[in-house]
Amino acid sequence: MERRQLYIDGMTCINCQKKIENCLRKRVEIKEASVSYETGVAKVLYDANKITLQEIIRIINDLGYDVKFEANTQKDIVLLAVKELVVILAVFLLLQHSGILNRLAPDSLADASMSYGMLFCDRVDYFGALYCDVRWD
Repeated sequence: MERRQLYIDGMTCINCQKKIENCLRKRVEIKEASVSYETGVAKVLYDANKITLQEIIRIINDLGYDVKFEANTQKDIVLLAVKELVVILAVFLLLQHSGILNRLAPDSLADASMSYGMLFCDRVDYFGALYCDVRWD
């Protein structure tokens, strides 16, 4: 038996974690599999005579995730966060400039004291959750 720790990019919620765990646990060659989306780590105990590490990585890759042997550095995490914020800000400014935000917020959803930013963030959270549910079901 061999125990390995893999670092997985792309998990965004508990559903992602469960999907990977369930897929790995279905394989008889894999004795234990625990995954954490919060840390991006998968710990796997497997029979190296029956399945290779590359096959385990392929299983995870086929689910739509990237696997690494080393954790992301703090610099990588900060750069990714900055890139995501730039994209969100660009979309927000585009929607605000085009007036689409006014059409997305009927009077029943928007309070006069609510900022466009708050309403936009609410929409991003909704679509983010929807994306995750649709992507992995």
